Amino acid sequence: MSAPLICLILLITATPAFAISNQALGRDISLTAAAIILVLVAREAPEKLGFVLQRLKVFWLAAAVPLAWLAFQLLPLPEGSLTNALWSAASTALAEHWTSGHVTIDIDATFRSMITYLGVLALTIAAAVIGRDRAHAKDLLTALSVGATLTAILLLVARSNPNIGLPAPDSTGGNAMTAITAMAIIANGCILVMTTGQTDAGWSFDRLGFTAFAAFGIAISFVALEAAGCFALSAAALAGIAVQGFVVLVRRLKLRSWQAFSLFLVLAALAISVVAARNPSLIDLADRAGPEDLADVQRALSEAPWPGSGAGTFGYAMQMYRSFGLPPMLIAPSTVIAVSAEWGRAALWLMIASVTLLCLALFWATLRRSRDTHFPLFAATVLLVALCQAFLDPSLRSSVVQTTIAIAIGLGLSQKVGEGRRSSAD
Repeated sequence: MSAPLICLILLITATPAFAISNQALGRDISLTAAAIILVLVAREAPEKLGFVLQRLKVFWLAAAVPLAWLAFQLLPLPEGSLTNALWSAASTALAEHWTSGHVTIDIDATFRSMITYLGVLALTIAAAVIGRDRAHAKDLLTALSVGATLTAILLLVARSNPNIGLPAPDSTGGNAMTAITAMAIIANGCILVMTTGQTDAGWSFDRLGFTAFAAFGIAISFVALEAAGCFALSAAALAGIAVQGFVVLVRRLKLRSWQAFSLFLVLAALAISVVAARNPSLIDLADRAGPEDLADVQRALSEAPWPGSGAGTFGYAMQMYRSFGLPPMLIAPSTVIAVSAEWGRAALWLMIASVTLLCLALFWATLRRSRDTHFPLFAATVLLVALCQAFLDPSLRSSVVQTTIAIAIGLGLSQKVGEGRRSSAD
């Protein structure tokens, strides 16, 4: 087993500890580990790294867009429509004449967000290279399943005994635990797809063990989410399982990839139309926040500048809109609300469109492959659930959740790289 694989597995298995520990410490450890793993990959497999970067250059170009926007928010700009009004107000208050300002209102916070984003990209690249080996990809999926299932068990224990000292349901750690629990359902579902799809192999002890553990993981994760009151998130995870079942069904029916993909688009459009019929706003979907918090957020979003206030500045920006007598709001009601305030509404919808296209590309890769379909399927369904969860709570801003999603995407991309040579006939 290679050193990069060992390091990545150790990082994954530490997921439960990161979820319940100090989030800043977990972020620092994850960033350090991401840098070390990428350096090890570059030293041990430079050819594979170059191959992956070349074959997935469209993805990397798309991933560079948020990085460019972060750099734009940090640049000193002449005072005008692009810079935040806070800079001119500070210039007046201090009786100093500043000729430039920034989009962001907190340079340090936005710079930390840029470093975090680079760490997430590094993990995605490393996982894509390591996962090129089928055995290594299986090891990573198994580690993700085990780590996420252990987190689900911790979530259930925390709800059964609130005095045990685990994170509160509405804390950053509590939100991270529910997000990882939802991913446990997806990871274990893909393991079931993997084990039940091995029609040419007998039911060995290992295969039975994987199947039993995956079924247990799905069951305990749903129970944990229900105990935590995350009914909307349970529905999103159930939708992910339904997509996995759809893939199994179309393969049994031996539909061509374009036929299955067209059918999936029709079903997805019907599901979206049902949700859209309610005409919910970003505020309405964040149902776990209080009415006072949502009212303040609504006021902040209506007055937010179009380039945003800067990544990582939500808590600071909300100080100007917080109602008198209420405690500071350091955590946004949902990820999309935070992104809309910090990055701007246009950037938010661009991100949603990009994630949707990546999800569809991975799903298309799943349908085209003749083997190992569970790896791109895992990444696609993780993105589907994460996209839904972004509207429900702020868990995607947790470093441990970002780490898990980055590895899942890398795992899906690792097997997508060679789809052209190993795809089934259309």
